[in-house]
Amino acid sequence: MPIDSQRVQAILFDIDGTLRDTDDEVLVKLVSLTKGLFGTERATRLMRRLVMLAESPTQMVLGMADRLNLDGPLNRVIDYLAPHGPTRAIPGVVDMIGELRGHYRLGVVSAGPKHAVERFLDEHNLSDAMEFVAVGGSYRRTKPHPMPIMEAARALGVPVESVLMVGDTTVDIKAGNAAGAQTFGVTSGFGRRRDLTREHADDIADSAAILPRVLGHVGGVAPT
Repeated sequence: MPIDSQRVQAILFDIDGTLRDTDDEVLVKLVSLTKGLFGTERATRLMRRLVMLAESPTQMVLGMADRLNLDGPLNRVIDYLAPHGPTRAIPGVVDMIGELRGHYRLGVVSAGPKHAVERFLDEHNLSDAMEFVAVGGSYRRTKPHPMPIMEAARALGVPVESVLMVGDTTVDIKAGNAAGAQTFGVTSGFGRRRDLTREHADDIADSAAILPRVLGHVGGVAPT
């Protein structure tokens, strides 16, 4: 079912794989650690394959951790292992947010650590555009539970049915659907199109950068 742009008043974004090019950041770090063994070209091929193979098990572990209330400790481990250099934005998403700002209320719903989310937003001058930010520790439950989506709608003063949740994994789509929001899946990060389709994303694209074209700036409310 395509996105009903007339209903959309607020847009919530996942960070990793949706706005942040986490795959490439991890790849660069892994290549730097292994190029001495394999050479840069072969290390790049091998590590890219490793990152792709790790995506589905990683999402399964994150979902299980949430159900067992272990997502906080797990996110601290992931953050420790993650690259800590400059962050990379997925091409086009910074301009996309600039186009949507003022037409819709914008926010972030991430399962990641607070300082990592804030660092990405600050480095790409996106902090002021986001009226709401939820991270892994913001609420008792995190994605795929609908609680952060529902709290975001409440904080932004819009019906949850008027929210569009944008994310790259089934965790994002499950959370948005369970809350009663519309969902927009992207294949720029950790998720695969077939998995996003299976979870009934309302629409799927290669990148969130095309959202202004999808929505046509129809509807929406300007921030007050």
